[in-house]
Order: sequence, then C-alpha cells, then structure tokens
Amino acid sequence: MRVVLPRTGPGVDAPPFLKAVLLFDLLVAAALVVAGTVAGLTGRLSPPAWAPWALAAFGALLLVTDVAAR
Repeated sequence: MRVVLPRTGPGVDAPPFLKAVLLFDLLVAAALVVAGTVAGLTGRLSPPAWAPWALAAFGALLLVTDVAAR
C-alpha cells in the first residue's frame, strides 16, 4: 500500500484501530524483552542457551520498529 501525503496542509492522524494495534504490539514487544531476559537469566527455555536471548533480541527489534512507526 502506498500513501502519498501533501507537503502542506493539516496534519494527518492515524485511524483509532491502527493506534490500538500499534499499542498492543508495543506491549507485546516489551513483554518479549522482559520474558526473554528473565528466561535467559534464570536458565529457562534451555537446552539451546541462545533461545531466551533470541527472544529478547526479537522483542527489542520489534520495540524499536514500533517506536519508529509512531
């Protein structure tokens, strides 16, 4: 989908549903960072020792993407 906005004129606001989806995604991303970090520090989600840290890294990337999309 391509959106072309005019260079001048009134500001554009996102639809309420899109705002709700971004907020939910932001909360999920924060939960992934916390859960991955806690699981990594306590040794859960092992045998692969990298799994909790990969979960935390994915959550951090998702968090950065969500903040950039706002």
